Amino acid sequence: FFVLYYDRLDDDILQVRADETANNISDSGETTVALSLPEHRIVGIKYKDQIVWNRKERIDKVFGSMGGKGTTIQQVIDGYDEWKAALDATIEWNRKRQVEIAKQLQQVLGSTRFSELKEKSSKLQETCAKAGVSVKKEVDSYVDQGLQLFRDARKDSAASSFEDVDDSDGDDSDGDDDDDDDVSLPSTDLEALDLFSELVLTLPDGDLRSTILSELSFRMDRFEGKNKPDKRTRRQPYQLPELNEDELTENFVRGSGAGGQKINKTSNRVVLVHEPTQLRVECQDTRSLQQNRKIARKRMREKLDEFLHGNQSKSAMKQNKIVSKKQKAKAKRKARARK
Repeated sequence: FFVLYYDRLDDDILQVRADETANNISDSGETTVALSLPEHRIVGIKYKDQIVWNRKERIDKVFGSMGGKGTTIQQVIDGYDEWKAALDATIEWNRKRQVEIAKQLQQVLGSTRFSELKEKSSKLQETCAKAGVSVKKEVDSYVDQGLQLFRDARKDSAASSFEDVDDSDGDDSDGDDDDDDDVSLPSTDLEALDLFSELVLTLPDGDLRSTILSELSFRMDRFEGKNKPDKRTRRQPYQLPELNEDELTENFVRGSGAGGQKINKTSNRVVLVHEPTQLRVECQDTRSLQQNRKIARKRMREKLDEFLHGNQSKSAMKQNKIVSKKQKAKAKRKARARK
C-alpha cells in the first residue's frame, strides 16, 4: 500500500509506502507514515498501482461504500491481476493509437506544423498542472492555436494545388501512386475540429481531456449554427433535464461492426454513465467522435427525464399522444360505421 500526501515544502503530491518509517515526516512519535501524517494532508491511498481511496474524487474502495461502487479492499486485492492486465492492454492500445494519430496529423499538417502542435500540447499539460491556472483560458488558447495550424495547412495546400495545375501539362506518368492510406486535409474548420478531437483522446489527463473535448464540441456547434437562440420561437418547447458534467463518467472504447477501419481502429464508441443514478448509454452511430458524444448526451438526457418524471416525461407524453390519436381515429371509424 502507498499513501499519497501533500508536501508543503515541495508544494506537490508525494507518494510513500504505508509501512515506511515516519522519521522525516512527523515528530508525533508514530512509527509509520500512515499513523504520523495529519489527516488533512492525506489525499489518497493506492494498492500497488490502483487508487483505492481518493478524497477529491470521492473514491472509496476500502470499506465497500458506493463511492467505490460497493467494491471492498479484499475485492481489489483479489482482482488486481485482472485489473492490471486490462490497464496494460488499454495503455498499449492507446500507445498504438497515438502512433496512428501522429502519422495522420503529420501527413495532414506537415512535419513543421505537427511538431508545433505537439509542443503546444505538451506546454498545455504542463501549464494546467500548476495551481491557480485558469484551465478554461488555456484550453481556449490551445484550441485557437491548433485550429489556426489547420487553416494555415489548408492555405498552403490550396496554393500548392494551383501551382501544380500550371506544371502538369498533361503529364500523367505519376498517376499510379499509392495513396490508399492517405488522410485528406480537412476542408472546413468543422472537419479540422473533428480530427483535432482524435488527438485530444490520447492525452493522459482525464480532466484536461474532458475540458478540451467539451470546448471542441462547443466550437463545432457554433460552426453548425446551433448556439444561436431562435428569436422567432414564441412557444417554449419541453425542456429535458440538464446534465452536470461533473456527474458523468465518459469512456471511449474501440468501435466494432460495419464502417471500415475508421470504426474498428478508433476509440469512437462513447460510453456515458450518470453516477448519481447509474444510468448508462452508449453511442457508435457515426464515425465522428464528437457527434457520438452529442448523441450520447441527448440519449442520457432522455433517459434521465424518464427516470425522474416517469409518465410525465417527454417520451411518455409523446407515446400517450400517439395512443390518444389512434383511439380517436378508432372511435370516429366506429361512429361512421353506425351511421
